[in-house]
Amino acid sequence: MKISVTATRIGLTTKQSKAAVMLLRKLKPDILIHGAANGGDSELHDLAKLMGINVEVYPAVGVASNVNNLHYVDGDVIHFPAAPLVRNKTMIDAASITLAFPGEMYEVLRSGTWASIRYARSKGTTLYIIYPNGIISKSS
Repeated sequence: MKISVTATRIGLTTKQSKAAVMLLRKLKPDILIHGAANGGDSELHDLAKLMGINVEVYPAVGVASNVNNLHYVDGDVIHFPAAPLVRNKTMIDAASITLAFPGEMYEVLRSGTWASIRYARSKGTTLYIIYPNGIISKSS
């Protein structure tokens, strides 16, 4: 099973990190897909590697953080870079479940994480939103 993740660049809260461990143990994915951004993507990459989960990386074209992010080159599979919002949809389409780790407790319009959440909802993808306070909301 493939799980895509979308996460804030400010990094996960401690409660989000604990929820991520719990969900990854429960769901037991074979592959974790992320967008090679600093912050949450990097943290989830490291967590997946520690848990023995293979990682697919979908970097964004034109995002400076990809160049400096070692997680960009440490993936088991690295895809060709694409525009951020296109890349986010591709990652969600490639997975059966999406885990979203927003930096806010409320929906934001100009946010890649929230745009990904909206796209996953519109597709009917199984979606877990893990809020900064650790509360998990599931929809499918």
